[in-house]
Amino acid sequence: MKGNLLRRLNICILAVVILSCTSKGQIIEYRENFLHVSIKPEWTEAVCEGDADATFFGVYAVLDGILYDFFFRRPLDRETCLKRLSEYNLLTRGALRMDLVGIEPSLSKHFDEAKIENPKHLGEYDKKIAVIFVRAHGNGRCMSYFTEYCNPSKYWGGVIPGKKMTK
Repeated sequence: MKGNLLRRLNICILAVVILSCTSKGQIIEYRENFLHVSIKPEWTEAVCEGDADATFFGVYAVLDGILYDFFFRRPLDRETCLKRLSEYNLLTRGALRMDLVGIEPSLSKHFDEAKIENPKHLGEYDKKIAVIFVRAHGNGRCMSYFTEYCNPSKYWGGVIPGKKMTK
């Protein structure tokens, strides 16, 4: 009996390990004006899009058939955007998980209007949701739009949490 219980326990532990290793990610918090996802770095892509004077930094993430576009609220010059891109790439290097946090998630026409090439190599998706970038963290490091939003007391990114949403 003791051996049978131990075998069952080992099977349960193995199942948890396998499921946690194969999962792309999960939504940690989804409210009408706030989104926090935890995702494997290989399911994200940071980009600088636009011309030299008005370049937008953004991070695409695909999770459960939805493409999330976490984008900076204002354009940057190309050099600054490339620095942010390097900063993001440092966060992802060797990370098992990335956390992306943003505000004002909404189904988006942003992609069609901006004529932005969708990152098909991240996988298939049915919906696109645009989210204003607040912060990204991985490997014990954090980058944010506003410096103070890496502080845990600023979790909500300057918004009052609205009602919980479903996918």
